[in-house]
Amino acid sequence: MGKDSLIIEVYINVIEAVDGDSEDVSEKETVDINGFQVSASHVLKQLEPWCELKDKVVLLTRDSSGELSELEKVGLKIDCLKLKLDNVFMERKKDDADGSRVQQLEERVKNLEQMEEKMDSLKRKVDEVLLERKKKADEPRVGKLEERVKNLEVMESGFKMDCLKSKLEDVSLEKKKSDDADGSRVQQLEESVENLETMVSDLKAKLDEEKAKSSSDEFLLV
Repeated sequence: MGKDSLIIEVYINVIEAVDGDSEDVSEKETVDINGFQVSASHVLKQLEPWCELKDKVVLLTRDSSGELSELEKVGLKIDCLKLKLDNVFMERKKDDADGSRVQQLEERVKNLEQMEEKMDSLKRKVDEVLLERKKKADEPRVGKLEERVKNLEVMESGFKMDCLKSKLEDVSLEKKKSDDADGSRVQQLEESVENLETMVSDLKAKLDEEKAKSSSDEFLLV
């Protein structure tokens, strides 16, 4: 202790600290003081009287000498330590808030993914329903189209038949014209046909006689 000043030196290395008023403070959260592990909450409580004493002594020394005493330097160190502790508390609270926010965001993302899956499932069901309705709505139309196709096929067949009939008539007409133009030849052909028919008739009669004769001979032999 000097004539007009009180010299107090305090050296504190902060390892980890939390807010002493918080309910989350545990015995494991400590600070290192000259090689000893001390609870952070205990350090804060011990610093409070030093802060008060520093303020009082500073006023007294300023009044007596008007110069900054060594105790003020100690007070500055204490203020710096307190500021660091406050920063640690703020960072931890910020981390806790960020962690809670991250958890909320993860839950929201999960909910959105579930909603997306439900929407996809609902969309598939709606597509299936629309497809079934479209099929039912198209059935009458398909039936009408099939009927029209059949009618067209019938019409096409009829047209082909009419065309064929017309060609046959044309052929007959051409033949008739040819026959009329060459009547003598037709007459000759008719006479030839008649002669052939007569010859065939005669041959048939002779064949019948031969058969009858052959049958009577066989009967006599028996």
